Amino acid sequence: MNLSEFIKSVDMKFVNMANQSFKEQSSGPSLYFHQKCIKLALSKNSKEFLSKEHVESIYAVLPAWGMHRMGRDVMAKVPDFKIFSRSILKHRGLFLRLRDKKITDNNLECVLKKDILKIFKELQGSISEAKLVANSKVLTHILPRLVAPIDRAHTLKFFGQFGFSKSIPSMLDRQGEQFVDLTLEMASIAKHVKKIGYKHPDLPKVTDNLIIYYVVSKGL
Repeated sequence: MNLSEFIKSVDMKFVNMANQSFKEQSSGPSLYFHQKCIKLALSKNSKEFLSKEHVESIYAVLPAWGMHRMGRDVMAKVPDFKIFSRSILKHRGLFLRLRDKKITDNNLECVLKKDILKIFKELQGSISEAKLVANSKVLTHILPRLVAPIDRAHTLKFFGQFGFSKSIPSMLDRQGEQFVDLTLEMASIAKHVKKIGYKHPDLPKVTDNLIIYYVVSKGL
């Protein structure tokens, strides 16, 4: 099966099963802080968007989603809150202009390369030099209509079947290129999901849910 065939195979039953699986596997803090971030990110009250509460919730969701495991000597840890917050809020004006952009927009590639790539390279979502996973998770909780989360265990494994790299490059510039490439591929899935009738604004996360569900169900 190639990527095009996978996309064509996705129907609303598959979408519903993937979304239900995410809810079942993400109970407790991981679901609570994720939903809180999305609510604040999509709030019609612009004062709630990237408020202290919003940024603190993003900071909390990263450990809930598997980062910063205490007692382990790993680099996948979030930095000090002041560093983390500053790297987000310095782009608040640009984030405000981007918050209504969608992963299904026709000018997605231009938006990614012109605006999101700059933010991606300056975000401090992790103290590790490999920032692809952490920064994509930060971005999806700020711009949930536009950016999908990326991880090693599912996203890279899924796209590795279709000729994409299964590893994260060491250089930040190459990570940025990989982020753009993967987001564009996930956009093709999101467009199909929208076409078959999915109405909610969280298409990027739904795309991620589909990828995770497929990888887990196939035992990849």
